[in-house]
Amino acid sequence: MADSIEELYETYKILTEAKETVVSKHSQEYLKCVERTKGNEKEKKLAAQIVSKFFKHFPDLQEKALNAIFDLCEDDDSMTRGVTRMSSTVA
Repeated sequence: MADSIEELYETYKILTEAKETVVSKHSQEYLKCVERTKGNEKEKKLAAQIVSKFFKHFPDLQEKALNAIFDLCEDDDSMTRGVTRMSSTVA
């Protein structure tokens, strides 16, 4: 689990450090974050924040990202639902 959280933080760093015009070239990294919304509770929370923050940069992946966020809004864990709602309103 710690490795997957570290990977998410590393992916966040890559996306954050990419220039505004180049961030969209990191679609594989973004897709990994979308897929991590299916992980454990900590992964879900962190992935939701990353997915919503960089959503506008990946129009080709927006449908997948939106479906992932919708799934998290229906999560059994109320804290995950709360983080998801907060993340999607801030982005």
